[in-house]
Amino acid sequence: MPEITSLPTQSEALDQLVAALAEAQGEFQPIQLNRTVVVQKKAGGSYTFEYATLDAVLDATVPALSRHGLAISSTFSLDGIFSVYLMHKSGQWRACHARVANPLNDLQGFGSNVTYLRRYFTMSMLNVAGEYEDDGNRAVGNEAVPQIDPFDPLWDALAAKGIVEKNAIRAWCEGVLGRSIPTTATITELELARLLSEARAKPQEADTAIPMATEAQCKELNAALDELKPWGASTDGMDAKAAATKRKEAKLQWATGMLKLSTPVKSLRDLKEDEVARLIAAAKAGEVPQDEQVPF
Repeated sequence: MPEITSLPTQSEALDQLVAALAEAQGEFQPIQLNRTVVVQKKAGGSYTFEYATLDAVLDATVPALSRHGLAISSTFSLDGIFSVYLMHKSGQWRACHARVANPLNDLQGFGSNVTYLRRYFTMSMLNVAGEYEDDGNRAVGNEAVPQIDPFDPLWDALAAKGIVEKNAIRAWCEGVLGRSIPTTATITELELARLLSEARAKPQEADTAIPMATEAQCKELNAALDELKPWGASTDGMDAKAAATKRKEAKLQWATGMLKLSTPVKSLRDLKEDEVARLIAAAKAGEVPQDEQVPF
C-alpha cells in the first residue's frame, strides 16, 4: 500500500481557494457510479458494490472547478512521492502526498496505486462521494474482483481507429447516436451495441462515384423543359392537376429517351450530376429523343 507522507499540504493562505471551492461545490454534477465490483468474502459468499471511476469524478466536477479558477493536477517525483494538487488561480493550493513503490519493480502495481491515489485524493479534497459504503469488508481481507466493464470492448475498438482522447471519443459517440452524451451512464444497451458495431466496422473505401444531381440543377432542367414543352399538345383541355401530372411524366420520358436508359427515370433527383448537365444542354438546344431511342 502507498505510504502517506508528511510533506507540506497547503499554501500559507487559503482564503481565495476555499471561497472558490465553496462556490464550485454547489455546481458539481451528480457523480455516476459507473463500475461494479464483486467482493469475495474470506468466510465464503460474495457481495457487490458500485463506485465511480476517476473519469466519472472528473466529468462531474472539473467544469465547475474551471469556472471558479480551480484546477486539479498530479505529479510524481524521482524519490517516489506521488502528489495530487488542488490549485487556485491566485496561487493558493492544497495537496495530498503518498510514497509509491518503485515502478520499475512492478509497473502494473504502480499504475494501480497511482490510479487509486488520484481517485481518492481527488474525492477527498473536493469532498465528494464516489462509491457506496461497504461496511469495512475490504479492510478485513476480502477480495474485490472488478466486473468486466461493458464499455471496454468499445474503447478497444476505438483505440484501434486511433480515437483515444476523451473528447474525441465523446464526439465520435455523439456523432453516431445523433445526440448529446453527458456520461456513459446515459447510453442504453442497444445504443452501446450500435456504437460497438460502428467502431468495429471496416472503413469504407472512398466514394469515387459521380455525385448526384443538385436541387439547383434539377430546377434549371425543369425550367429548360418548360420552354421545350416535350408534352406537345397532349395536355390541352385537361384540368390543372391532370395537366401537371402529364407534363411531369413527359419530362421523365424525355430524360429517359435522351439518356438511352433501359429503365424509366422516376425522378430527376435520381440522376447523376453529369447526366443532368447533359440534359440541360439538350433541352436548351431543343433536342428530343428519336423514336428508336425511347425505351417505352
